[in-house]
Amino acid sequence: MSNYQNLSRVIQIAVSIFLLYCAFFTTQNLESTVLDKDDLGSLGFYLVGIIFLSLTPAALGSSAVVKKWGNKKCLFYGAFGHSMFVAANILPAYRLDYPRPGNWL
Repeated sequence: MSNYQNLSRVIQIAVSIFLLYCAFFTTQNLESTVLDKDDLGSLGFYLVGIIFLSLTPAALGSSAVVKKWGNKKCLFYGAFGHSMFVAANILPAYRLDYPRPGNWL
């Protein structure tokens, strides 16, 4: 069993990343729908494209950042950024499903 002493930590991180990206990709699809219904056309499609185009060069420099900052800080800041993206899209999605004129919520 000593060969697998970190297996529970690896499984915990893998499940956490899986859940984070499930929420992130769902939010990206939802953002495209919300922007389309708000008469902004295909802006959501272009925003998702910009996100992935910015992730491509960022991936090239990510190993240097991880070496400088460490694993824990990089995981925290990455998860924080993705979580803020999801949180920023909750209110527009809510407004799309439950429109109430005259009330900001």
